Amino acid sequence: MHIYSHVDYISLDRPPEGVGYFHAQYRQYTPASQSELGGSEIVTLEAEGRGHIVGFSRGFVLGPQEQIRTARELLQLDGSAEPLVDFSFRPNFDVSQEKANCSPVYSYEFEGKPYVIPGIDRTGRYYSYRWFMEAPPTFSRSAKASIATPDRKALGSEIYSTVYWYQAEPHKTFPALPKLEDRVPRSLANIDSPARAGTEEGRTG
Repeated sequence: MHIYSHVDYISLDRPPEGVGYFHAQYRQYTPASQSELGGSEIVTLEAEGRGHIVGFSRGFVLGPQEQIRTARELLQLDGSAEPLVDFSFRPNFDVSQEKANCSPVYSYEFEGKPYVIPGIDRTGRYYSYRWFMEAPPTFSRSAKASIATPDRKALGSEIYSTVYWYQAEPHKTFPALPKLEDRVPRSLANIDSPARAGTEEGRTG
């Protein structure tokens, strides 16, 4: 199989006025414990200015609760109360006391779930993405992306997300990144991880 790429470009002394710059924002939601599940909505992006959305990538560590099965991903533009984009990311899994069954991996041009690891301490992990390359949602004042349950029940699971977009500067200040050790999923606390690599605890397990 022969694979090749072809790139056309224009060389300029400086970017055109009002051009959009690439942005990416990472956020995470990690409930402290099963007795403290947190809210029914998490915000994955808050942007101000003019631009367009490129896409989403998300990593999930599924909890024993099934509320996230009904969760939807929302995108509200320019302060609209009704989301322009409202879709289910369809985490097709069945959580029980013994195991979590995840749907098979799949990968398409604009949407996919190429990474699935079921069954870690009654949970499963998976990664998914969704791109808006053909028809990107645009905003002129603001954009907000979130994941929420329609019945207002707590999400429960750990969620790690990155949203990608272009916008003209200036941009809204990003939230501070969590410390490296806080970015390791809680379900992997007793498993070797990058945050523990090189430490005596990490070497001995």
